[in-house]
Amino acid sequence: MSGEIVDDPMDVQRENAGVDMDTAQNDDSQQLDDMVLLEERSVTPVAETVKNQESLGGCGNADRRDEDISHVYDLQVNTEAVDIETILANYGSIALQLRLEFLIDHCPPIRREAILALIDYIRDETQNISKYTQLFKDLEDDDASKQGKGKSNALPMPKFDSKWIDETSLILSSRFDGLQGEYKRQKDEGVKESTRRAMEELFQHYMKAGQFEDCLRLYARGIRDYCTQFKHSINMWTNWLEISIVVGDYSKIELMSNQAAKTIRDAEKAERANSSSSQRNENAIFMIERDAIVHANNQQSNRILVESALAKVLAVQAINKVRAKEFKQAAEKVLEISMDNLEAKWFVTPADLGIYALLCCLATFSRTELKKVMEKGTFRKLLESEPQFFEILTSYISSNFGKCFELLTSVQQRLLLDPFISQHINELYSKIRQKCVVQYLKPYSTIRLDTMSKSLGYTVKEIEKIVIELIESGEINVKIDQMNGVLRNVDNTDEKSTQRRVLEVCKETLYKTNIVHWKSMLTQANIVSFFEKEPRGKRRPKYADSGSRDDYQGNGNKRYTCPNLNDESIKTADEADFSPSTEADNLIVEEPNVE
Repeated sequence: MSGEIVDDPMDVQRENAGVDMDTAQNDDSQQLDDMVLLEERSVTPVAETVKNQESLGGCGNADRRDEDISHVYDLQVNTEAVDIETILANYGSIALQLRLEFLIDHCPPIRREAILALIDYIRDETQNISKYTQLFKDLEDDDASKQGKGKSNALPMPKFDSKWIDETSLILSSRFDGLQGEYKRQKDEGVKESTRRAMEELFQHYMKAGQFEDCLRLYARGIRDYCTQFKHSINMWTNWLEISIVVGDYSKIELMSNQAAKTIRDAEKAERANSSSSQRNENAIFMIERDAIVHANNQQSNRILVESALAKVLAVQAINKVRAKEFKQAAEKVLEISMDNLEAKWFVTPADLGIYALLCCLATFSRTELKKVMEKGTFRKLLESEPQFFEILTSYISSNFGKCFELLTSVQQRLLLDPFISQHINELYSKIRQKCVVQYLKPYSTIRLDTMSKSLGYTVKEIEKIVIELIESGEINVKIDQMNGVLRNVDNTDEKSTQRRVLEVCKETLYKTNIVHWKSMLTQANIVSFFEKEPRGKRRPKYADSGSRDDYQGNGNKRYTCPNLNDESIKTADEADFSPSTEADNLIVEEPNVE
């Protein structure tokens, strides 16, 4: 009877967890290994990388990926569509830096305010010397350009903190030398856990210094081989996905997210297996109270880690689906996320994901699918802090398309300043407009363009442009009469299909007519008809001398069977043969008892 503390199910080695992580790698893992190998061939050693930098705090992501929309996307929003204070309250860490950099690049009216906020974040939360210096240079350039135009800045120029730069440079220099030496020493000794810890510390150092490309290269060196516990693998995948988003390296996100989801599922299985085995263990009752408390705390922390990681992975997959223009799949991914488990002040908030899902649903979901989602109350919870967007949804559901377009137009500038969906706003809006026009035209065979213009809130020219796009894509089949300003629906129904439908209706009408004919003949003959499935009376009459119990029904009236009306051999009611029968069909007739 051992008194040892119950093992943390997430701290179990690969062979003890009941899941062989090495042999469980699938085709996605092999593809990811091949892609990482291509990167490693072009990676220089860590020491050489540092020597080639301009400064110890140099930003290692100078050559951003082509996918980074902050540098490639040509956009200028000339209105103060977002509030810097709201950005500071909703986002933190590297997510805040990503958002502020996007605003600096694409929103001139709040550029200076965003630069000042980013300077405060860099000085207080990071050790990114090169970024700090670059931001002050940008401020000086802006001041010089405004002075040339005779304009003044409302916000004062902050003081350049040279003392902070000197102190940070010394810290970076000494810390990097120590971390690099420790990493090499542990790698040479071959102790996996110590090597992984040294790589994680070096990773955090690069993050603080703003060397994001070096973070990516470090993980590409094979950190997965040093993760001996599930919780280490989960942390590794989430960090890798986050840094890939920062540097704009979306090429491997789908593969990495699939591998991360698989690791999380394996961790859940291991935790359940360990939990069930510990409950069956009789030795557990002899453990001291402190051991039980530690075990419970471990289980709780592991559960939080798994749920939070799963929410992040699904959110990353949704972002990647939006980027790949797979809008319907993106909406489905968002609806799978448990928002209560999503980390606060992360890259996206639950409200952001709700907005993404709303736009994707309006652009791709049918009305039936959208109503099912509405009945679950998912959007009401996601958009609780964004009533304007929930009103867009209710306006669309109620076919109030004019108000829906008006609200969409009012929030368009704000959505254009979201780095994850900005590039796709125009396309999503176009799809939503087209769906609304198709839905609006369904009840009409002819409608005037000016009527549509008033209802939808667009000019006649804009309506014509949308209709032409729908005709070219094959969504609708109408003709535009520009002289009279009328749209006419073109019915291309095949003549044979019309004749087939007419024959089906005629056949059904004849069948119903025969039924009415039968009933009228029975009424004339003073015969009452009923179906066997109708409830019968409880009292049973005395049976007549001639005939069995099956030949009598109800009040002693003799039972006759009516021919089945579905029988094609009987064409008219006159050909029916009323004969006594012990086996009842669908319709039963009663004959009054005559003495």
